[in-house]
Amino acid sequence: MTPKTAMDGPPVVPNRYRVQHQVTRFMLALIGRLLAAASDVDPVISGEIAAMPKGQVFVLGVRPSGPALILQERDGRFRTLSEIPDEAPASVFEFKHIEHAFLAMTFQESTPQAFANDRMIFEGDLAMAMKFVRCLTRMETLILPRPIARLAVKTYPENLALRAKLDGAGRIYGRLLRNFVTGN
Repeated sequence: MTPKTAMDGPPVVPNRYRVQHQVTRFMLALIGRLLAAASDVDPVISGEIAAMPKGQVFVLGVRPSGPALILQERDGRFRTLSEIPDEAPASVFEFKHIEHAFLAMTFQESTPQAFANDRMIFEGDLAMAMKFVRCLTRMETLILPRPIARLAVKTYPENLALRAKLDGAGRIYGRLLRNFVTGN
């Protein structure tokens, strides 16, 4: 099972994986904060979260005790956590190896492709997993430049106008900056 915290003690990271580990840790932390910011400002993501059970937890990490992002539904929004609450229903996505996570975090392989290539495992409610993936896809589609977003997501929405993309990205990055400044 997943460790109680994102990092139960400092893992021993072989030198050859040190860079992948640091990049993956940074990207997971950034994605968690971006999803939390997006849940505050994007109505599509807010709608997905509204249909989740109260306190639903999502974990995206690396086995066995690598970096992880932990998000919980609170008051219709995502909030980042440093550890998994005991009583909360959790959906856990885990990469089997740091190299697999690195490929996804650097957009060399999409998360759906990593799952299809048997580089990830999932434990939890499949319906909640789909909601989380839709939130992640929406956020990546809005904030990433189109060529990179096409690498990150399974299918890029062809009807997403540049103005809507820029507006959504601006609101998400603005909320992210505000959260950093206010410490939220």
